[in-house]
Amino acid sequence: MSTKINIRSPYFVTLNESPATLELRVWSGASTPVPTDPTYTLTKDAVGGYATFEVAELIRDYLDVTFDGTYTSQALWVRSESTTPVIALDGYTDFKDGSQGIDSTGTNYSSATQGNLKQLISNSTIWVPKDVDVRIPVFAQSSYTVTFKDGIATINQVSISSQTNTNAVINYATSTIESGENISTIEISGGDTITVRQMECSRYDAYKVVFVNKHGALQDLYFFMKATNSLKTTRESYKSNNLTLGSSATYSITDHQYKNIDIQGREAILLSTGFVSEDYNEPMKELMLSEKVWMVTPDDEVLPVNLRTSDVTFRTSLNDKMVEYQVEFEYAYDAINNVR
Repeated sequence: MSTKINIRSPYFVTLNESPATLELRVWSGASTPVPTDPTYTLTKDAVGGYATFEVAELIRDYLDVTFDGTYTSQALWVRSESTTPVIALDGYTDFKDGSQGIDSTGTNYSSATQGNLKQLISNSTIWVPKDVDVRIPVFAQSSYTVTFKDGIATINQVSISSQTNTNAVINYATSTIESGENISTIEISGGDTITVRQMECSRYDAYKVVFVNKHGALQDLYFFMKATNSLKTTRESYKSNNLTLGSSATYSITDHQYKNIDIQGREAILLSTGFVSEDYNEPMKELMLSEKVWMVTPDDEVLPVNLRTSDVTFRTSLNDKMVEYQVEFEYAYDAINNVR
């Protein structure tokens, strides 16, 4: 199994040289052959015989996660000096995980290695509308199965195998639901079991939000209740001289004395989860910390959005009885097309 690193958090490479020169190779596609020419060549003086380079931001320059409605594996291969290549995803580690990197002996001490890592979501329960396919991202670096079940009955099973191409190292295992079927659990062989809970029928259409989670994978999060749209505008104004000079000084009372220019608007939408369980806390946290978010409307239109909501209070069933979240998203484009 290849090591997974998260490049939204620092990644250190330590060399026992003075001065030290690091050749860093970053590429996409197959793991071999390794590029002959380094992507970066870095030089640094040693302190106490060791030189440490922080390279996560340099690696991240080559990974820009996108989404257009199709779930694709987006990752990079990274190799420093003669060490074994590692897989870089656009995720992050928590402060309590400690640092990640390669020490002076070439040993990877990444907190994100997680030798038995399979699922690329943090929550053990997911909520979905009725009659929709259920999808979870998994790490395709070993052989195992993902089984979608309704009770004890198997709905379908996805076989995962170790992949050596960055376009396949994340597998978005997906159920195939026929009318009347439900998914109650997702079983990962040799790993965890994920509980699937379905929102009861609502008079509102569900909005799906897709975001890059802490593991660097695309994750679905549904908002089941009413959606409220709004518009915020900005403008510049100036005072105009409306006088018409001639035999007399006149002006039209229908002309604007104060005129607006450069009017632009940003639309926003307020979404509500409805009453769910506290299992929404972790994906809500990762949504708030995500740099890439998209909204899929009930008409299956994919739109880029940013969070306007900047803080959230996490709910628990013990303290709050019912758990519900409201989040305001701002569309990531101007209302008037000004792309030039």
